[in-house]
Amino acid sequence: TGGGLRLGLPITDDLTIEANYKLSLDDVSNSTDTPSFPDGKTWTSSLGYAIRYSTIDNLNDPRSGVYGKFAQDFAGVGGDTKFIRSTIDARYYKELYADADIVGLLKFSAGNITGIGQDVRALDNFFKGGETIRGFATYGIGPRDAQGIAVGGKNFYAATAEIQFPMPALPPDFGLRGAVFADAGSLFDTDIAGATNDNTLRSSVGASILWSSPIGLLRADFAQAITKAKSDNTEFFRFSAGKQF
Repeated sequence: TGGGLRLGLPITDDLTIEANYKLSLDDVSNSTDTPSFPDGKTWTSSLGYAIRYSTIDNLNDPRSGVYGKFAQDFAGVGGDTKFIRSTIDARYYKELYADADIVGLLKFSAGNITGIGQDVRALDNFFKGGETIRGFATYGIGPRDAQGIAVGGKNFYAATAEIQFPMPALPPDFGLRGAVFADAGSLFDTDIAGATNDNTLRSSVGASILWSSPIGLLRADFAQAITKAKSDNTEFFRFSAGKQF
């Protein structure tokens, strides 16, 4: 349980700086069979900031523009945990053939969390799967403890190349589009004793159906993992909904 406060200050039409404060309580119980997530209550109190730059033409249905966001959170303003978490998200949209409404997308993201005078808990690690590298299950990649349970990682990176296009024989008013893509990345490094630490490059290729619905982007992804670690879990189909930014 928890909450937070975020304030944003527009510097220019394209550049915004944000500041935030977050307070949360983790209450773990009955975890005798999962020692990587020990029983107990832990308070996390953090201050953070983000720098966001965007020239995206349409946040709901982008066709061109650049988006970049760098964020850091500093835990230890009170509470029980102390760490620095840093993330970056960068995207580039370009109309490859404007008359045909074919759009190219390049995307890169990465993150690091470093403990300050203490190990990073499993609960504070990054957890990644099909939402980042399609073709993998939720929590499908990254370090696992001796019981095979995903414990997250302190570092991740991911990249995507995608081409979006109108669905053949359907009017544009339907809002349906298709896409083909390739994803690659990894999640690695953990302070959990005895956990695997495989930084193998994970990669996949696939195709998607996208619908710009009134409630946001709905997306069905069909993906095949190309490279993976032995402990990874894969999946062929994934459905997602919500905003892209």
